[in-house]
Amino acid sequence: MRFPLWTRLAAPLVWVVFGLSFIGSAAQKTTGKPLAGFKEIAVEKFIVRNLAEEQQFPPGFASVMQKTTVARLEAINLFGEVIDASESSGGEPVQPAGGDRLVLNGEVISYEKGSRTARVLVGFGAGQAKVTTRFVFTDAATGQEVFRTEQVGTYKGTKAIGGGSEEKGLSESARKTVDGLIQVIKRNR
Repeated sequence: MRFPLWTRLAAPLVWVVFGLSFIGSAAQKTTGKPLAGFKEIAVEKFIVRNLAEEQQFPPGFASVMQKTTVARLEAINLFGEVIDASESSGGEPVQPAGGDRLVLNGEVISYEKGSRTARVLVGFGAGQAKVTTRFVFTDAATGQEVFRTEQVGTYKGTKAIGGGSEEKGLSESARKTVDGLIQVIKRNR
């Protein structure tokens, strides 16, 4: 039986796509979980990049996000020790003897305060507040980057009349950013 031309051309393409997806999934499995094996994590002071400053990210709120991250990491108990490195006097955290410490750096790279009016009048995500933060995990012993992720937290308003204040938008979007980070850590641990 002779197959039509399109079938003869499509069959090898299907096998190539199937093979590449199999190779890709095998590569994912061999890389493992990059945050596994570390017993301690030091959370450095979060910084705000120029773009976020231009977008009027409130001064000092990055430290609130950093403290929230420390508290959440302590609460989930994935690491033996969680160190608030923003309070260390020397700037650089002391490296443990075994080299099993991660250093977490966070930087707010973008901020949109949104529009309360749009949240009230339009809804459906219009006028949402948004915070984008880049998190970089490095090995304290070697200084090499282990893992990197960007998390975006949004606040689309409340069901109550008023659409939520600017402060509520900032705090909720920042909270969702930290929640996203915690989920990423759990998946990669």
